[in-house]
Amino acid sequence: MLGQNFDSEIKMLRKTLVAGLSLAWVLSLAGVAHAGPVYNWNWSAGDAGAVSNAGGTINWIQSEFDTNNNTLSWYVNFGSVPYRPWLRTEAFTLALNNGPNPKGHAGELAIFYFDTTKSSPILTAYGYNGRNDTTSHRDGSRDQAGDQTPDRLGSSLDSGANSWVHDLTFDTESNGSRTMGFSIDVTDILGHTPLYPETGPWHGTGYDSKIGVWMHSFAGMRTSYNDHYVNRWDRNKEGWLDLSNEDTDVTQPVPEPSTLALVGLGLVGSALVRRRRRSA
Repeated sequence: MLGQNFDSEIKMLRKTLVAGLSLAWVLSLAGVAHAGPVYNWNWSAGDAGAVSNAGGTINWIQSEFDTNNNTLSWYVNFGSVPYRPWLRTEAFTLALNNGPNPKGHAGELAIFYFDTTKSSPILTAYGYNGRNDTTSHRDGSRDQAGDQTPDRLGSSLDSGANSWVHDLTFDTESNGSRTMGFSIDVTDILGHTPLYPETGPWHGTGYDSKIGVWMHSFAGMRTSYNDHYVNRWDRNKEGWLDLSNEDTDVTQPVPEPSTLALVGLGLVGSALVRRRRRSA
């Protein structure tokens, strides 16, 4: 009788192993078994960085870069413009990388222009020309004489923008501060081939365990658009946040389903062994 029970349990274990490994294989084919890290970076007034509040007091920033779906989220809250109570922050530009200050890295990065002066927020993206200004929307290269065709990466005004623009936010809070920002799929930006590869390999945007930030804020804006992209970007006041090689918070990936399946199979096997011993 004991031998028959043991044989039955061995057969059951074999069936469980086959079923479990088949499940792990299916999940792997579905792409579920390759979870990557999610990076978060938050900043508050007084944290590290070179700061000018001339374009509006930078109160806080909340950001996330999810490597599983290449989603970049960036939200920033601005307070009043010092000594200019009649002005409010209306726009910002942003370039990001995974370490050094992005400023000066021509041909490597995307630069985002976020504008709240119209009826709805507008986001446009260009290849950053490396200059310490906001001319990337009209001049694609700092190293070539004259204004070169800008390297246009995307506009929320395009008809297909909903394929990569998940959210554009502009809210006035109860204390009078303004929160603005975006959540976007940067897959195409990461895979972009720059028109003017000048200083190094293309990084595009985003960050990992380190972050570099070059963000400028603007108040008293005058903007206009042509063919869905900026052709005027004038401001009364401008501020900034520059920083490099700051640590981010990393959310470790969830264990791969194939790993979980194998762990589960191990538990099933242990349970069967314990049961056999009890029967003996």
